[in-house]
Amino acid sequence: MDSIEKHCEMAYRSAKLVQHPFPYFVIDDFLPAETFAQLVKSGFSAQAQLKRQFETSLEAGKTVHSNEGMNATANIPIKLLGGEFGSKLIGDLFGINDVSSMFDRPNFGGYYPFHQMSSGGLLGSHVDHSFSTDQEVHVGNCIFYAHSRWQDDWGGETVLFDSFGFKDVARVVPKPNRLLVFMHSSHSFHGVDVVKCPPLEKRMTYYMDYYASKENARLAYDKYQVPPNSSALKSWVHGTTFVPFRPLGNFKNLNILILKQFKTEAIYVLVYCKYLFGCLLAKIGFAR
Repeated sequence: MDSIEKHCEMAYRSAKLVQHPFPYFVIDDFLPAETFAQLVKSGFSAQAQLKRQFETSLEAGKTVHSNEGMNATANIPIKLLGGEFGSKLIGDLFGINDVSSMFDRPNFGGYYPFHQMSSGGLLGSHVDHSFSTDQEVHVGNCIFYAHSRWQDDWGGETVLFDSFGFKDVARVVPKPNRLLVFMHSSHSFHGVDVVKCPPLEKRMTYYMDYYASKENARLAYDKYQVPPNSSALKSWVHGTTFVPFRPLGNFKNLNILILKQFKTEAIYVLVYCKYLFGCLLAKIGFAR
């Protein structure tokens, strides 16, 4: 693992910071080529244990999996990004002290480290949960693209939005062996555009999120509070929040006359309204 970590450190130290719409890095050839080849051959997608499946207008064709049943090779990205190396990576890239990850928490803090999306899948504009179960601030995300190949016309780009999740600002192609790292706050809206790969292919990613104390998060956010991000790095208490009725949403199959679907869409609206109320309180100094 030491040689893998040395390669990964060289890869991320050569990456360039992009500040808009929020601070992020794109790191290519993150794992050594031979390690990535071994990962692909390990059959990790078949080993991962299915935990949840999504099929709504804003979360379609997506499954999330735990690492139960994964062999040692398949667990490399999880142990690397979730362990000391991953926390150091986030700390170094964004200047955050004492970072921990969801890997440090029982059952990944209620989240899962491996995601798959099939053809036709999408993930609407959303911001992730803002705090861990032990009340540390969610300060960073890593998304590692683990499929063996990807063509540009297969779509599935990770889309980064403006501070309220409406405007498409930047896109990251899910190139194999690429790592996307971004600073997370309550304004870090992102999503996945429609996946157009052949039916037998999958968009496969390892996911890890990171936490820090409220004070260390505030100090890190303050370093980036310059235009155009002067109001885009704050956190207040909220869960994962989707922007209802967005262009990335799949409305071809939307039928509000179906009670279950209407209930799901109504929940999206209510959660977003709650998010906006929290944003207002944060702006006037009653929440942080």
